[in-house]
Amino acid sequence: MEQEEKEFSLRAKSKWGMFFLFSLVGGPMLYAAYLNYNVGETLFAVLMVILFLLWAVVIVIAVGYKIKLTDTSLHRQGLISPSIIDFKDIKAINFGSTWSNFYVESDDKKIFFGKDFNNYETILQGIVDEVREVKDLEEVELLGDPENIEEYVGN
Repeated sequence: MEQEEKEFSLRAKSKWGMFFLFSLVGGPMLYAAYLNYNVGETLFAVLMVILFLLWAVVIVIAVGYKIKLTDTSLHRQGLISPSIIDFKDIKAINFGSTWSNFYVESDDKKIFFGKDFNNYETILQGIVDEVREVKDLEEVELLGDPENIEEYVGN
């Protein structure tokens, strides 16, 4: 029996937002490096270029973040610390609030995702449905916005 896999990544609007943020912060960094180099402060110019490159790495890591939903587990895929949570190990589901994103928690791991993902509703509903298949939802702590809990869990 083959497992069904659904993969979700950031929306194009979110990726463009990160690119805008990259250029908004990165442009002045490079300009400061250029100005420091011109006045003879080579060390500060090099430090600004290094800071710019670190900023570029952060943006690349953030854009590459993906969530994969299978029949048995939830996967966080990315360049740094990919992780897997089996649905039977889920201890809490946070349905978000005004100031927080959604997350799923097991004993030692949390996987965060937010409204910046394509079809985030499908991710959340898929998690609830899969957890419901392997265990009773009474065993899982449901946190966050009560309206979202009502919408996705239907209690």
